[in-house]
Amino acid sequence: KIKLLYKIQSKIAISGLNIADPAQEAADFYKLIKNWIIPKKGKDIKLIVVDTLARSFIERDENSSIDMGIFINNINILRQYYGCTVLVVHHN
Repeated sequence: KIKLLYKIQSKIAISGLNIADPAQEAADFYKLIKNWIIPKKGKDIKLIVVDTLARSFIERDENSSIDMGIFINNINILRQYYGCTVLVVHHN
């Protein structure tokens, strides 16, 4: 049996791990996803859904270009690491 859906129950901060140093932020985020609940090895992941933007934007401002830039960079790291599409759900 192939498991097609993985659900992560806890909040995962995709932004602002180390906002003062963008290079360190990227390195910290990469370390985080390497140890994530969904290991890369043996998985053929095609889509990751971040539901919702607000839930993954812990203690950051969605209207800040700096905070949003870090978020987008981390989404790109996630996309490249898993080699898949990342869909971010944003409710208004």
